[in-house]
Amino acid sequence: MNQINSNSPFSNIVPKTTFLNSLFKKLANKYLWIAVLIYASLIFVGSSIPGTDIDTGPPGFDKILHLFEYFILSTLLYFALVSNSEILDLKNVNLKSADYKKIFYITFILSSLYGVSDEIHQLFVPNRYFELLDIFTDSVGSLLGSFLAFKISTRKLSSFNVDYKEAVLLQERLRDDLIIEGESGDIHIVAGVDVSFEKGGDRIFAAVVVMDINTFEVVDYAHHSMITSFPYIPGLLSFREGPAIIEAFKKLKTTPQAIIFDGQGIAHQRRFGLASHLGLILSIPSVGCAKTRLVGEFGDLLQEKGSTTPLTLNSGPSGVPSDEPSGEPSDELIGYVVRTKKRVKPLFVSPGNMISHKGAVDIVLSSTGKYRLPEPIRAAHNLANKLRVEYKG
Repeated sequence: MNQINSNSPFSNIVPKTTFLNSLFKKLANKYLWIAVLIYASLIFVGSSIPGTDIDTGPPGFDKILHLFEYFILSTLLYFALVSNSEILDLKNVNLKSADYKKIFYITFILSSLYGVSDEIHQLFVPNRYFELLDIFTDSVGSLLGSFLAFKISTRKLSSFNVDYKEAVLLQERLRDDLIIEGESGDIHIVAGVDVSFEKGGDRIFAAVVVMDINTFEVVDYAHHSMITSFPYIPGLLSFREGPAIIEAFKKLKTTPQAIIFDGQGIAHQRRFGLASHLGLILSIPSVGCAKTRLVGEFGDLLQEKGSTTPLTLNSGPSGVPSDEPSGEPSDELIGYVVRTKKRVKPLFVSPGNMISHKGAVDIVLSSTGKYRLPEPIRAAHNLANKLRVEYKG
């Protein structure tokens, strides 16, 4: 079995969105920064009170107060910066581990500097003094608050350890963070992902093969085998297959420009299939390329290679699929049915994340040779099956 490559671009994969991030993102443009400014102002006002008018309490109490003041300030400031990360030239929905670390350091420095400025301010307040110990305490509070916020925001998406209801809820919350835009452009280094399961068992064999689709030469590959405990439930395959796939990606030495998954993208009952979930975690343009339809309807498709027809889903006003939607229904585009070989069954292609519908179709067709399946997926499929057959237990 491959060992995890410490130099892999995926060795420290951290999902970009958690429940708290999703909540903060909706409020932050306005309310988080208001909270930061109000709280910083309260600290300033408190420091403007003459020393003779303050009851410092028991010995050391004022130091504890300093610590908690800056713990709260740095926590608020961190999440404000995360949710408004364009200030730092970072894209919020695609924040990586290094980006969060950058925000952690910036938060700690800014919060600590505010503590220094507040001590300088007290030089001009009657019976208040500049104290190095206060600066130290403020910095400790800033460090603790920044670190706690950093750990919360980089927490894995429940590490895939969720039950059915929690998994569905997670999909519904995270789908709003997908980016269904982006063209194929000059993408030519493409990874294919597939898995195979031990017959009669719960061991999964995940394979990732990275190809140059201009030549169909293998650039890199990796695999991982483990026991999976999540049951087979249509629509929740990312929770069953995701952990092994992520571990396989950690072993890669090459960062693909795009990923094709043998599974669904947004052509999914909650618009959050395998390609969407893992595409969000990996922060790489991802495409769902399934051999069978999960949801949706489509019309006639020509027999020629490259023929496409829209895959649509009848949705209610809320965008939630329903057999009997209330209000005026609408046909939502969730992907395309694509013929990759003449007079052969089509594939169901949908964006996963960071790619448009057209971009997803272009990547699949550009990755297809003389077979029905795109070459990166076909290679990953063969590797996963080979691993399963060779497994000795």
